[in-house]
Amino acid sequence: MPPHAAATVVHIVDFAFVPSAITVQRGASVTWTHANSLARLHTVNSEDGAVESPDLVYGQQFSHTFSTPGTFRCYCHVHSFMSTLVTVVDAPDKTVTDQGRGQSEVLQTSDLHRMSTYDAFVHAASLNQTSVVQRWIDKGHDVDHHDTDGYRALCVAAQNQCMDTMALLVAHGATIHLKQTGGQTALHTACTWGKPQAVEMLLRLGAPVDLQDDNGQAPLHCACQHGDPLLVKLLLQAKADPYIADEHHRIPNDIAHDWKRLDALRELNEYCATTYKQHMQQLFNVALEGLHQAIPSGVEKTIFDFLA
Repeated sequence: MPPHAAATVVHIVDFAFVPSAITVQRGASVTWTHANSLARLHTVNSEDGAVESPDLVYGQQFSHTFSTPGTFRCYCHVHSFMSTLVTVVDAPDKTVTDQGRGQSEVLQTSDLHRMSTYDAFVHAASLNQTSVVQRWIDKGHDVDHHDTDGYRALCVAAQNQCMDTMALLVAHGATIHLKQTGGQTALHTACTWGKPQAVEMLLRLGAPVDLQDDNGQAPLHCACQHGDPLLVKLLLQAKADPYIADEHHRIPNDIAHDWKRLDALRELNEYCATTYKQHMQQLFNVALEGLHQAIPSGVEKTIFDFLA
């Protein structure tokens, strides 16, 4: 660990990570402490899989050393609406120079992780800092441009349900369906982090419900992993495909089952047994209208049952 990289402690209290966003130097350790007396278990998991804690009971701690600069978005596997952001930066370079009779210490800041204008723009969007976002827009910044980690302003605003910032970005031409790192759209991020108001807004604006990310997952997969049945209901009402499969051939039902999201599973099953079946019957009837000869009713029923 670099000499200036101090350990940072994050407390899990009242179903929240406190503080919710931290910045540490490369090589520093972050320790999470389960201090939430209202929950039996908590975990700490990052989206990219770099941080994976065991189940933590009250009073237990988990530490992770961050050896690579970047932004790490973490959540609790048990209570997935909880999120925290760890930003890892390079430590300043220290150069000791000899100046004649005396020696002086010169600190030089590394340029390797200097925040770009788009880093600042996206970061402000994630914090719902509309005045800052507006200033960047007034300077002519492209609202769709990603930061150095590949994240986009609308996606991170949706992730944090920053409604004012989302409205501001859309008003200035933000592309609803544009993907960020990992292939996720704003609808993906809102569903992943359980933000129903952001989901409703994006759906009203015409966000495509079945776009798939780099892992083949659609927003409905993300909603089922989170587990909020309202997210699932909103997507299904927008005609999301309940049978869309990811790269591992898992449909949303599989995700809800594997993550034990029982409320989401019930919402899916009810939709597939009623509304979806009625919709498929309508499509089936339209298809049959093109036939010149009727097919036997038994065959028709068999075909429909197979398709539905």
